[in-house]
Parts: sequence; C-alpha cells; structure tokens
Amino acid sequence: MSAPSSNPLLRFENVEATHADGTAALRGVSFELAAGERVALLGGNGAGKSSVFLALGGFLPFRGSICAFGRELTDQSSAEIRRRIGFVFESSDDQLLLDTLEEDVAFAPRCAGIGEAEVAERTARALDAVGLRGYERRNPRRLSFGERRLAALAGAFAQRPELLVLDEPTANLDARARRRVVDALLQFRGALLLLTHDLAAASALTERALVLSEGRLVLSGPTDSVLWDTRAHSALGLETDDLLALRRPASRRSP
Repeated sequence: MSAPSSNPLLRFENVEATHADGTAALRGVSFELAAGERVALLGGNGAGKSSVFLALGGFLPFRGSICAFGRELTDQSSAEIRRRIGFVFESSDDQLLLDTLEEDVAFAPRCAGIGEAEVAERTARALDAVGLRGYERRNPRRLSFGERRLAALAGAFAQRPELLVLDEPTANLDARARRRVVDALLQFRGALLLLTHDLAAASALTERALVLSEGRLVLSGPTDSVLWDTRAHSALGLETDDLLALRRPASRRSP
C-alpha cells in the first residue's frame, strides 16, 4: 500500500498497535509519504486513523518501524522528530491551554528557543493565515468551536513544520467553519497527512488517499479515484448521498 519513494519523508513499515483493552488498533500498516505530498488517511470510526496519529505522536506504543526525516522513531530520536511535525488534535481543547490566543500560538516556536522578534512574526502570520488576526488577547476557551479549531491550526502553522498531521480537522463544524479550515489548510505548503472521514475535504486537500478498515490498509491511490472505487465504499461506509455530494468528475476543489 506504499507509494514508492527513494527517500520518503515519513514511512510506516508493518506497524502494529493494541488498545488498552487488548483489541488490535493497527494490523501491519505500511505506507510512505514524500516531501511536500498531501495524503488522506480515510476510514470510518474505529478504522485506526487516530491510532496512526497517536503512534506517530508518541501516545500509543507500537511494534514495527516508523521513520521520519530519515530517522527511526525511538525514545532517543522522538523529541527531534516531533519538533519537525505539526500535530493538530481532533479536540482543539487538548492544544489550547494558555490564557491568550497569542500565547498559545507562540508556544511552540518560543519553546524551540527562537528569538522573540521571529516568534512575534510567526504568530502574526499564522493568525493571518487562519483569519484570526485581532484575536490575540482573547481567551482561547471563549472562542467558538470553529474558531478554536482555527486557533489550533495557527499554533501548528507558527511551528513551521515540514509535515502537518491532522486528526479530523473538519469534524463537527458547520459549513462556514469547515470552509474556513479547508481554506487555511490550502495555504500550507509542506507535506500533509489528513486523517478524516470527510470525503469532500480529502478531495479538496490531498492528491493521494489510503483507506483503513479494522486497522488494516485496504486501498491506496489518487484521492478521487479511491473515492469512486467500489472496493472502498464498504470500508468507508459510503451511502449514495455521500458519493453524489462529491459531484464527479472530481478535481481538487474547496468543498
């Protein structure tokens, strides 16, 4: 299920993981992501998308091999590797912990030891990118649900990662908030791994898709081809209305 690459930015090789209750979370997952590539990891609830996120982020023990930026992910290399990856959790409240939005967005570059002038410049640019400039002194916990999702994106943008990994960034958003998130992500120029069941967002944001079912990768290919492949429909739980909403022929577009 891997895309061939001589020097992938990210590689999962036969990765297996188990939930705390003993059930399998990932079953021999292997894939690659190249520098600058935008890939969707698709699947329904319980398919294993969040387990991929958690294993890469160091929150779920795994067997097999995960390599990023040419290095094996180990206890010794994890801090350096994760500094180069921007993680956006499904729950924005897991990331927005400080008293002002400005402090939250500046947190990662400040922790990296970057000078305050550059921290300020990165923070301003990140807030511009998500449309929250002027909200710097707001308490993140008092933002709307959609604004909190954008704030979490801004924090990842300020980090300036080489790879952005997002767990369901459009989940539970209304149409306007969802559009704002997609538009912000279209501005990101690094590699992107989008874990989602939002098919229209995957079509708008990625060129290649992988389909997970019960912890296994079952299909890989160009995103819009995968979405119209009948082998993916049962794995994704697609209904006729889901397919009609994509309005084939599909091309990269904002939903």
